[in-house]
Amino acid sequence: IIGSTLEAHLKELCKNNSIDVDFLNGKGKLVPKKASVLNDNLAKKNIYSSAYHKQITAWLEIRNSAAHGNYHDYRKEEIKLMLQGVRQFLLTTK
Repeated sequence: IIGSTLEAHLKELCKNNSIDVDFLNGKGKLVPKKASVLNDNLAKKNIYSSAYHKQITAWLEIRNSAAHGNYHDYRKEEIKLMLQGVRQFLLTTK
């Protein structure tokens, strides 16, 4: 849930800052950009700091590990910190 909330916020930040959230793939089909690409795009436009960019990259790694059942890749304490960090990120970025 934390990761989904983070991704939704990244999409909203992109929309608010005129960054496309979709792209045309090689078959000409419009597909959503991955959260990591949205993060990179937002950082390139200086929407947030490089420190946030790196932190979001780490959060997205935890999210991907959880989504693929790789629960040994992170600890409960990291999830607690992620929750606190994502909450702060949501409050401080518009």
